[in-house]
Amino acid sequence: MFGGAILFLELRFRYRTYEKILKWLAFSIFSCVGVALVVRSELLDAVKAAVKPSLGFTTASLVAITAIFGTTISPYLFFWQNAEEVEEEREQNAAETTRENQKYRGISEMRADVASGMGAGVLVAMCIIYAAGASLNKSGVTDIATATQAAEALRPIAGNFCSLLFALGIIGTGLLAVPVLAGSSAYALADALGWEEGLSRPVHEAPAFYGIIVAGVVGGVAMNLLGLPAVKALYWSAVANGFAAPPLMLLINLLASSKDLMGDKVSGGLSKLWLWLGTGIMFAAGLASGIFSLSD
Repeated sequence: MFGGAILFLELRFRYRTYEKILKWLAFSIFSCVGVALVVRSELLDAVKAAVKPSLGFTTASLVAITAIFGTTISPYLFFWQNAEEVEEEREQNAAETTRENQKYRGISEMRADVASGMGAGVLVAMCIIYAAGASLNKSGVTDIATATQAAEALRPIAGNFCSLLFALGIIGTGLLAVPVLAGSSAYALADALGWEEGLSRPVHEAPAFYGIIVAGVVGGVAMNLLGLPAVKALYWSAVANGFAAPPLMLLINLLASSKDLMGDKVSGGLSKLWLWLGTGIMFAAGLASGIFSLSD
């Protein structure tokens, strides 16, 4: 049912309308903040552990760190963000026939968009880690294969309200994340193969682009019907993202530092410093987890 709803919305509505739907769905992720507030635990201890985590140099901990990086700075974000900026400009050009003085979004607006989105994402991620550690892990529940199992496991630990809040958050997040993930794959493949692409185009103008979206959503539904462990699949895809993101970040930094390509919009020193630092840390985490995995 949800797969059908996602496909209907993504294929039926043009970019400008669908963008508004996704913006409202984004509020669903804050249910994870609500779960963290409902779960009662030692918050001060959690803050101390976040600042000074007690992680050993084991294969499991290093792979987990790589997964956290991969799910926070995922390669699909680069494709989605870039593609949506193009969609904004495309819609803008279409609107200029009726509004002469319309301007493209400024760099400052893009920066605010990315900063607010990443800030909210990190906040929600910390709340998820805190809630899971304070409830499931504290009670010895460590083998969760699906979101349904997580919601049911929360019920005896944190109560019916917390379980319901988590379930609603998962539903909202799924309606938000699935079309973004499928859309990112479609943008990446369509760009690489030179196909017509874009949610601002009708289906008949970009059939291959929309075909990739349909294949992605149908594949996800099939995984669910086959009973494959969704949580484990998400975890290992995050690990793969952790390995795939650093080379892309390296290329982004090189491109953003090129005056020939960027002109007066070249990245500043502080931006480049943070990006090089993040790229180096992710490279190191991936390399360390790979070495420890091989040694085991």
